[in-house]
Amino acid sequence: MTGNTDLIENLEEFTKVHHSILDAAMAIGDLSQMYGELLAYTGFVEARYPAVHKEAMLCAERIAQARKDRELGRDVG
Repeated sequence: MTGNTDLIENLEEFTKVHHSILDAAMAIGDLSQMYGELLAYTGFVEARYPAVHKEAMLCAERIAQARKDRELGRDVG
């Protein structure tokens, strides 16, 4: 009987892991779809409003540089 109990517990644990992996895979699929939509929207904005797109890219670069500067400041300080 102990063998059956162990088997059932193993199957239950396997099922939990399987469902966790399935949930993660679905989340990755959802993120991939959102990323594709974001790229499509970025392309639309770039084509339709090139000046807005250029300013947004410059702003993103400034934000990234500010983050790097803060991180370097933390490392040094």
